[in-house]
Amino acid sequence: MKTGKRHIKNGKQYDYLFPTPKGENKIIKRVANLDDTIHLMKEVTATTLEDTLELSKMLKADTEKQTCSNIWNFCFNHLQYTKDEMGKEQVRRPSRVWQDREQGVDCDCMSVFIGSILTNLRIPFSFRLTKYQSPEFEHVYPIAHTKNGILILDAVVHKFNREVPYSAKNDISMELQYLNGFDNEDLGAYDFVFLDSVNKLRLSPEELDAFKKEYPETSFIYIFQTTKLGNFRGGNEFQHDVDVVIEVAEKGKAIQFGRFNQGGAIDIFGR
Repeated sequence: MKTGKRHIKNGKQYDYLFPTPKGENKIIKRVANLDDTIHLMKEVTATTLEDTLELSKMLKADTEKQTCSNIWNFCFNHLQYTKDEMGKEQVRRPSRVWQDREQGVDCDCMSVFIGSILTNLRIPFSFRLTKYQSPEFEHVYPIAHTKNGILILDAVVHKFNREVPYSAKNDISMELQYLNGFDNEDLGAYDFVFLDSVNKLRLSPEELDAFKKEYPETSFIYIFQTTKLGNFRGGNEFQHDVDVVIEVAEKGKAIQFGRFNQGGAIDIFGR
């Protein structure tokens, strides 16, 4: 099965989809082990979802399989593969992967790039670690958990939904709750929790409902980003499940409404 470097496409027409990354390289830990690398991959995926937000919209298709195929094809055709230098494990954010794509990036950077897109599209996935001839894990790639089974998204292999036969594997689940920034956080320790913003955290009404059931003594305040017309993603679905809605319709004025129809307005940020 063919793997490794290949001819990649120019891709300049997609530059506008990515924010401009900072150019420096940061060494997180000089002597890093596998656990350090996996933790960093999870952290980078969770904290840089905005890097692939617009790209994920472009790659989304009618079915999960076609969506995953689109993701793999985009990465295979636009990201060059190069192993990291010996003794140096680099985990780049997706925008930096795109900047460095012609010189090449390692499998962990490709995995973060793909994982970021899958997270934005709400497709559950794991990072699959594999061994071949070495006693240590040598390779990592994402596997998507779709309604119709697992799909392989290894952009080092030259075919979608294919993987090189391995001697051992370890699948590390990337829980969407973790990737939204709530890993092992005891929200019950707080009286109030502000989610700023629900849009950026990519939380669904079902996930918000699960938070409330798990932490019944905690009050959750949801903050949404709106369009110029005053609408927000999933507006009606979210509004039906809260007690009060406060809209800042114009600078300095908050208007209250909701299912209990309290009504009222107040001037804010006044001198």
